[in-house]
Amino acid sequence: MALAVDTSPSPSRHPPITPAEGSIAIQNPPALIWRVDDRAATYIVEICRDPDFRKDVIRSTGIDMPFYNPSIELAGGTWHWRYFTATSQGEQSQPGPARSFHITPESIPLPVPPTKRILDAMPDHPRVFVTPDTLEAFRTRRHGPGREAWEHLRYRADGLTQTEPPELNLQSVPANLAERRGQVFHLKNDRLTFPANYRIAELKQGADNVNALSFAYLISGSEKYAEAARRWMAFLSNFRVDIHLEDRGQHDTVVYCYEFGLKGMALAYDRLYALLNPEERASALAHIEFHCEAAYMWIRNRVRIHLNYQNSHGQQCMHALLTTVLAVATESARTREWADYLIR
Repeated sequence: MALAVDTSPSPSRHPPITPAEGSIAIQNPPALIWRVDDRAATYIVEICRDPDFRKDVIRSTGIDMPFYNPSIELAGGTWHWRYFTATSQGEQSQPGPARSFHITPESIPLPVPPTKRILDAMPDHPRVFVTPDTLEAFRTRRHGPGREAWEHLRYRADGLTQTEPPELNLQSVPANLAERRGQVFHLKNDRLTFPANYRIAELKQGADNVNALSFAYLISGSEKYAEAARRWMAFLSNFRVDIHLEDRGQHDTVVYCYEFGLKGMALAYDRLYALLNPEERASALAHIEFHCEAAYMWIRNRVRIHLNYQNSHGQQCMHALLTTVLAVATESARTREWADYLIR
């Protein structure tokens, strides 16, 4: 007997099948969501005007999660869709139940390009908040509608330019930290040490300072902010949170204690990119990738946010991590993988 798709009720924490049968699509094309099938390595989706799928079928293959955002705008009228599962052994199921939806003039056009196309078309740095093409217009806003906000940030950034990274009291890694999370370590030239006078609160504050200084540079173009941000970024890039733990994909590791510090470092990398030398870029990127990996593994493999949309901690992590990853999305194969998952 040919493999049949799983048509049992979806687990209660999973999203409902979307769009609802016979409904008017809010967006064109609608996002398609179906019941997860544990036997599936990938899925196949077909969309067609013909309820029997005999001609002009739009077919998409190799889909690795139980949802799909089509990339083409659909003509008005009634459409039908169905999906298949494909196992790791190459077996393809019979089609699942066909469902329909309606495209009307009120359906908002929102075709979503494949993420490879999105990543390939990403602008150079900076790319978060502004791009190279919009940077000068953005900077003029500090003299007009953004003046009050700029003065508030400038006051803080001016004070930070006078600060220097502290001298670290680096010690051997204490044995009593073996299972503790939220611990900061210093890694340089493959030597792992414990900074007795620099803990997670100081690391987060330092990353927040780098964020503020780099933002002041982005807004003003002033080198004094850029140089201060570079100093602090070079200092912070050698820190690692919970590098002593084999399993870092936990909420209490990066996600809870360092997600916004990590975001600040990534934003600074994006803003300062053109000013950083290759060594500075590599060091900062290693810091960002190390901590991104833990957060990514947590939301994908533990929370499985693609199946549990309403997990509040997972959503919180995903919001900060998406901005973080977009800042470095084209830097490596790993960052492209994370961006592909988070964008979808």
